[in-house]
Order: sequence, then C-alpha cells, then structure tokens
Amino acid sequence: MQPAGRVLCTGCDLTVSRDMAFSPTNDALQTLREDVHPSKGVYMSSSAAQDAEKQARLFGREIQRLQSVTRTLQQHRKALVQFSQQQRALAAPIRRIPRDVLAMIFQEVNCTTGTLLQFPLRGKPCAIILSQVCHKWRSVAVQAIDLWCIEIKVNIPALRSSAKASKTTYVPPNDRDVYRFEKALPLYLVRSEPHPICFDLVVVEQDLTMFRKIIAAFAAHFRRWHCCMLSMHVMQQIDDEFLRVEESIIPEQLCRVDIISPIAEPIGDVTLFNEAPLLCSWSQCINHLNTIPGPAWTSITNIRSLLRQCRALQELNVSITLPEGGDFPERTPIPLPDLEFLEVKTDNLYVLYYMFWVLTAPSLTTLRLHMGHLDDYRMWLWPHDIFDRFLVRSECVITEFALKSMPIVFFRPSGFYGVIERLSDLEILEINDIEPGPPEDVLAEVAIQRRTATGCKGAGESIVIMI
Repeated sequence: MQPAGRVLCTGCDLTVSRDMAFSPTNDALQTLREDVHPSKGVYMSSSAAQDAEKQARLFGREIQRLQSVTRTLQQHRKALVQFSQQQRALAAPIRRIPRDVLAMIFQEVNCTTGTLLQFPLRGKPCAIILSQVCHKWRSVAVQAIDLWCIEIKVNIPALRSSAKASKTTYVPPNDRDVYRFEKALPLYLVRSEPHPICFDLVVVEQDLTMFRKIIAAFAAHFRRWHCCMLSMHVMQQIDDEFLRVEESIIPEQLCRVDIISPIAEPIGDVTLFNEAPLLCSWSQCINHLNTIPGPAWTSITNIRSLLRQCRALQELNVSITLPEGGDFPERTPIPLPDLEFLEVKTDNLYVLYYMFWVLTAPSLTTLRLHMGHLDDYRMWLWPHDIFDRFLVRSECVITEFALKSMPIVFFRPSGFYGVIERLSDLEILEINDIEPGPPEDVLAEVAIQRRTATGCKGAGESIVIMI
C-alpha cells in the first residue's frame, strides 16, 4: 500500500503530492514526459494528470489577464503621450501667430521654394504640404489665394530638349506622372479663383489621349486664362471638344497667346480666341519658312476673324497662308489702334497686299516681313501704291523695318529704295537677298542716298543698318 495522498510512479523518482501546488519547472516537465512515456510502460494516475491540466489552465488564464492589463496600460500610456504633445503644441508660440501673419509666412515659404507647378512633379508641392499640417494651417492655406496663384507648365517638347542639351536620357511621360499631376492641378485651379491663370500646355499629338483630363481641367477655367502657350493640337482639341458646345464663354482676362508648332502641323480654323476683349499679344509663327506650308499655317480668313474681334492687339506675330483653291475674304477695313509690333510670315505675296489693304495701325513702329517657299518669286517689286495708302491711312511712324528671305529689286524706281524714301524715321533696317551687287555696296548706296551717318553691322545673309 502506498501512503495516502501520494502517488508513486514505478520506475522513476517523481513523487506528486495532492496537498501541494503543482508548479513543475520546464526540466521537470520534460523529465515527466520521458518517464511516463507509454513505451516505458509507466503511467501516472488520472487524478495527477487532471491536477496538472487544471494548473495549466489557471496559468493560461493568468497570462491572458496580464496581457490584457498590458494592452490597457499601453493604450493609457499612448493617450497620455498624445495629450502631453497636444498640450505642448497648444502652448507653442506658433499657435499664437495671427492668421494673416501665418498666411504671409506661407507665401514667403512658397516664393522661396518656387512659384512654378511643372510637369512631371518631383515631390509634393509646397502649398499642398502646408495645407496638410493641421486644421488651422489648412484653413489658412486654402484661404490664402496668392499661395495657389502660380505659373503652371506642361511642356513635353521642352523637357525633351532640355534632356538632350544636358545629355541625359529623356524619359517619356508615363501614367503615374500624369496621374499625380491630375490630382494636384485642380487644387491650384480651384483655390486660385477668381485670379487669372498663366500656363504652358504644349503636348505632342501622340500624347493627347494621356493628357486629356489635364487639358479638360484647363478648358473648364477658360474664362480665367491670362497668358498661355499652347501647341496646335491642344488648341484644336480644346476648341473642338471642350468649348465648341459653349460658344458663349469669352476669355475676359486673356492677354497673351503663344501658339507653338514644333513641326509643321495642320491647325484648321480655330475660333476660341476670336472674342478676347483684352488680348494684346498673339504669336502663332512657323519657323519652317522654306517648306511648303500647305495647311500648317493659319488661313487668312481665320486671321481676319481674329483681328476684327481683338481690337486691343499690340503685338501680332503670325504665319499666314491662302489655302489652295481658297479666296481672299472681303477687304473691309480693320482698325487696330494699339498695334505697335507686326510680324508676318507668308508663302503668298498677295497675303501682304491684303494686310496693307485692310489694316489701319496708327501706333505701328515695328514692321517685319518674311517670305517662305520662294520658288515662284525670284525677284519682287515692292507694292508702293498699296503701301502708300496704308501709311497715309494709318499715319504711323515706323522706326524698325525688316525684310527676311524676300529678294526684291533694289535700285529701280519701283524697287526697295522707294520704300526707304517713304520710311524717313527709320532707326533700324534689316534686309537680305537684295539686288544688285554685294550687300556692302547696297549699304553704301543707302548711306549716300540718305545723306546721313550709317553704322553697319553684319553682312551677307543678314544686314542690320543703324540709321
């Protein structure tokens, strides 16, 4: 008989007392597992096993309770740390800065980091960062309109050119860059209202679909355009898809337009700028003068429509063509009282005739004329009668005159010398491809005929005479 209250496991030295708390160590448990293994034929009594299991469950519940207490204490500690940080933040001096002073600080920071939103974005823009610090900063930043009135630039050909100039690898625009810009752009367009918008939007034809939402965002704020640079295809898409259905929209703040054509691209008749009451500068010039223009240049009809509506023009730089089989529009007068600078590139001499027929420009001081595709015009007689009527009608004083790629007869009575006689107030004369004789002889003849001191700069292809 074994003593009461004790269980003796034959074959081992382990003795378990029912009167004692069962708290075996790891080594003891391992020894127990080995000693009572069935393969050894040694077994514990069922009551001892039950006691061990009960103690294990108690330990498990105690572990869970302690873990729960630990989590609760951690949460309380985190809340206290946050409360402490909030109290310190509330007591910080920056919290006491008035809202108007804080807005001035934001504007200064924005000016320091740059006032240009350029595609592709490299990092988060400064204004957006400032608006995400806290509720007060967001409120101040959103209401500080000047913070969002910055220049916006999307110019894909310029990115390619700059990469080539710096000998770096050009990376075409990707969906991720476009998506990031699509998210940032509306914030600037909406939060800068009602201030005018200045931007570049030059996208090549193959990327139009990728940039469609960006183009649509600019078109939605057409009334606020102030200064813009557009590629021909972008302008055509805005006119056809976004504004054609709302012809009543007028760009009331538009001041300057530059139309860019990296290559000779068809433009068609675009009318979205034909009613811009403040438009003072229009530049749509093709540099490929010695190529056949075809539909790449804007038509004389479209230019006439523009000039009739935009009476505030001060600068006009335009490439004009007469479409094949087309007719000249009616020759009713077009007064441009503020026009000071006129530069015309054309492939048809009669376009120049037409411009002198219809224009009245009393403020004109600079006149520059270019001719392209000259196969049919080896020598050219200046249209004195038409030009005389233009000068008399306008009563303008032209101080700068240029003829580029326009070979004309120089010394004949109906030649270029007659033009010099009519422009008695000239200060700068730029000519090339003149006949007869070398350019130096022509310059000497001009000096003799004018009987005034003449300073000559350059020779050959381009001649500049300071009279």
